[in-house]
Order: sequence, then structure tokens, then C-alpha cells
Amino acid sequence: MSSTLRLSIIMVMLLATAALGLIAYNMNLPKPVIQVTENTPAPPAPPPALVTIGYFVAARPLPAGTLAREEDFTVRSVSPDRVPSGAIIDTPEVRIGLRGSLVRTFLDTGSLVTSQNVLRPRDRGFLASVLAPGTRAVSIKVDAESGVSGLIWPGDYVDVVVTHSATPTAAPPPINQAARVRWRPNRRVHPA
Repeated sequence: MSSTLRLSIIMVMLLATAALGLIAYNMNLPKPVIQVTENTPAPPAPPPALVTIGYFVAARPLPAGTLAREEDFTVRSVSPDRVPSGAIIDTPEVRIGLRGSLVRTFLDTGSLVTSQNVLRPRDRGFLASVLAPGTRAVSIKVDAESGVSGLIWPGDYVDVVVTHSATPTAAPPPINQAARVRWRPNRRVHPA
């Protein structure tokens, strides 16, 4: 055999071996996963969270003169542009302030609560509005030294006595017996 023929056979054998090696290598590679995607429109974005504002309405019929309790009011939520003018907006501070307020005008179930139809405990004229007919309120200055050092609380009943001299000879008669204590700094009670 001639050397050219030998060289040609060796070259063919090397190429065949290389080809078989590449085929074997490709067979051992992991199969690629082909994903078929469908051209569908993206799902719609979720609607933005609705902003609502709550305002107070009467939960039941409230006659004029009622001292309101927390369960007398309910909150109605609407979008900010639909809040009625004059409505009392629901906040924790307002919710606390409405408790014990005096209803000035009749409120039917679901009626809007405004500052014109309720008188809150801190409003001017509240105490005069809650007094019983034929009674009046008088403020008496009592501090920790002249009072009973915290032993009297709103809701207690006391006798009011006036003395004109520093050393009375006999106990003066009370000018008011069983007067109800309605106010003490930072504490208030409403008539029952």
C-alpha cells in the first residue's frame, strides 16, 4: 500500500471517530426544553384601592335631649367626593367625643349627624343643656389642699356647707344636700 493511501485511510478513520464522538457527546447532553408561549394580552392590572371616608349617621331614632351612647351612631363609608357637607367625619378622637353628646334635634335612623344637631361635652353650653329643669350648676373652687385629696369623684353626692368664720361654734346647716359632683379636673360625668 502506498503511503498516500495509508494516510488517506487514517484521515478518514480519524474523521469518522471524531464524528462518532460528537454524536455520542450530543446524545448525552440534556434535552433543551422548548417553551411555547401564547401571545395573550397581560392580565389587567388590579384596580387601585378605593379610598373611602366614613361619616356618622344615626343607628336608631334619637329624640331631642338624648344623651348619646357609642352604639347610637354608625359609620357610613363613601368616596371622598360623596361626603355630605357638614358631616362629622369618623376619626378615633371624634368617636370618643361623640360619646355622651346631647342630641339637639330629632335624628331618624340613617340621618346625617352634624355639629348642628349634637352638642358635645366640650362644647359651650353643654352643661346648661343637660341640667334637669329647675336646677342650676354652680362652680365651687376645690383643690387638693382644700378638698378631700381625691376621695370625691364625679358621680358622688356631697352636702354643700357655707361657713363665714374660721372657727364656727356649731355645724352650719347645708345649703344643698346630696349635690351630685359632675366635674373634677380631667374627669367628667354626665347625668344619669
